[in-house]
Amino acid sequence: MDFPGVIAIRWDHVINYLIDAVVSVAAHGFKRFIFISGHGCNPPYLAVVGNEVNTRTGALCASLLWTVLADSVPEVRESVEPGGMAHACELETAVMLYLDPARVRADRIVDELGFQQGEYLQMDLTRGTGVHLGEHWWSSFSKTGVAGEATKATAEKGRLIFERAADNLVRLARELRERPDPAQDRVDLH
Repeated sequence: MDFPGVIAIRWDHVINYLIDAVVSVAAHGFKRFIFISGHGCNPPYLAVVGNEVNTRTGALCASLLWTVLADSVPEVRESVEPGGMAHACELETAVMLYLDPARVRADRIVDELGFQQGEYLQMDLTRGTGVHLGEHWWSSFSKTGVAGEATKATAEKGRLIFERAADNLVRLARELRERPDPAQDRVDLH
């Protein structure tokens, strides 16, 4: 909320909206879902949605931050670890330079590494400890909204990252499709 134009929606509204939407879709016969987040703090919400949808409908739900599919990052990464790929950074700027370069304001690409990286409390989209710090006031460590080294982004890096992530998403979808229905083997052990 420290930057102009931000519209914040409470986490419980996001979760309940998604549960309602997906439960409705499941009622129409869909039984496999992949929830993909493009924002670092949302995967826990998607995991809650997946668990609830599974319990209510029996549908299988996988959830993730899209960057887990981008296993080509180590091949192209030049930014510092951790922290070089956190928000509007080398990774995200590279993908936008590849997908829609006209929307990238090249004159505003900057590096900001103001987030204090710790042993466990880190901010990086591809290298993480699994410890979630929670949302905090971005203006305390970034004057532009950037967290990382965006100046190291190139369209070619973006292509390599995006294409690998897309290929891996197809592999994930196929794996989820082929996964046996756990309800068939479920046993009430009361």
